[in-house]
Amino acid sequence: MFLRSKVDSYIRAWADKQLSNDLLQLEQEMSALYSWKTEVKRPAAREKAKTVALFGNIQTRLSENRLKNWEPPLGLSSEVSASDDTFGWLAVELMGTWEYVQDLDNDWRDLLKAETSYMRKLDTHYRQLKQAMKEEYASVASTLIQRIQRLNTQIAHMSGSLQEQKSLAQRISTEVGTMKQDVAAAAGLSNRCTEAKIDWGDLEPIEDLEYEAQLLEDNIAAKLRFIENELIATNHSNVTKDKLLEWQATWQHFCDQEMGYQDLDSRQLQAALASLGHVYSTEEFLRIYDDIVRKHGAVTYEAFADLLVTITEDSSSPEQLIEAFRTLAQGDDVLTGNNLRTAQISPTTMEFLSRAMPNQICEAVNGTEEELTDENRQVYDYRAFLTATFAEA
Repeated sequence: MFLRSKVDSYIRAWADKQLSNDLLQLEQEMSALYSWKTEVKRPAAREKAKTVALFGNIQTRLSENRLKNWEPPLGLSSEVSASDDTFGWLAVELMGTWEYVQDLDNDWRDLLKAETSYMRKLDTHYRQLKQAMKEEYASVASTLIQRIQRLNTQIAHMSGSLQEQKSLAQRISTEVGTMKQDVAAAAGLSNRCTEAKIDWGDLEPIEDLEYEAQLLEDNIAAKLRFIENELIATNHSNVTKDKLLEWQATWQHFCDQEMGYQDLDSRQLQAALASLGHVYSTEEFLRIYDDIVRKHGAVTYEAFADLLVTITEDSSSPEQLIEAFRTLAQGDDVLTGNNLRTAQISPTTMEFLSRAMPNQICEAVNGTEEELTDENRQVYDYRAFLTATFAEA
């Protein structure tokens, strides 16, 4: 019959429905059920109420006229005009055969039971998915916290020779790099939990995990630099601890670690060397940079320190440096801005030297009466600069 088939179609569809394990799709199913209740079920309930009332009115009228009550055969169906595309079986034409009220009530109760069961099924599955997601994040976060604590403990309790400690620190650094990918994956899971409006409760916030992971990365990087400094100091008696600290501070200043970089590019290396008093022509500097990259792959702190050790061991005497600057000044006792530009040094290095070297305004150079241009009127006393530099060293 039409009534039974329509009700049964909903009951079977809800009972056989395979629920998705995707929260978004499940929310769409719940939204669809709500739309069905407001757009289909409520109008159908209104039509059902009208049908029952109309049947009662007919029976009352028959009774008033002392006519026999009319009771159609049980389960009898008729052709009806569908006032609603989905629940047309509720629109009964007055001129047709009436559906038996008891059958209508029974079918409606079956429909309500099926709806309630399906709604509970959706809600239970939705809660289970959210709980599973919460437990998954809790497990991932707990594992990461334990790894961070374990690695920090290993860093704090390093022992053995410097070379053994360096090997251990490098292994830890490699593991930290891998762990950063796991933290990023945990951040994605955290975002999904937030979108699902999951109650965090006592869960570790992803911001705390990211902060702890960054502290660990900074910690192992500092430990590696310390070990490398100790190795350099042990292997090279002419390099003092103060000098190593100066090199480390210089490297940290020019290395853009806030952007995630752990090495220097050519421009940063040239500026760092110039800040330490090591100035080279463009050709010589490019040769030095290419040698570092070929040997170390990049200008890491270890490569930077090795270079400075080599420079320190092979450094020229003050007299040799003064002679090099004198050549740059074309035999004069002072440098002009034009001399600095001729050396083809970077703007950063030029700015450093301009600030570091004593300067004065001069009308002539080397005792000549030739008037200087405005750009060369300011001259720099490289002798005083080098003398002060070597005195501090």
